[in-house]
Amino acid sequence: MPSRVEAHIRAMRLCPPGVYVLVASGPDCHAPEDEPALVRLARRRLVRVLLPLDRIETAPPAFALPLGARGPARLAQLRPFDPAALAQRLRALNVGLEVVAHDAG
Repeated sequence: MPSRVEAHIRAMRLCPPGVYVLVASGPDCHAPEDEPALVRLARRRLVRVLLPLDRIETAPPAFALPLGARGPARLAQLRPFDPAALAQRLRALNVGLEVVAHDAG
């Protein structure tokens, strides 16, 4: 599977200037090192990031959940994901953000 940077570069090759590019992604999938390729992709294209959110991300339970992969689990209180910071970061890159909540059907 290609990295996000590789995927953005490939999209630049496949998508001519002036087209609409929709990038589906998760809330933790846009790292600062991905931004230069995303900026180049958005230079002459309309780019929007589609961010589907699960119920656990938008309305986590009010109680702590056990988390752990290997070894003992720890309890963690999850907070709802707030897309505002990501939207602001993407807007600075000339990229839009479209959030699709779990109940959007």
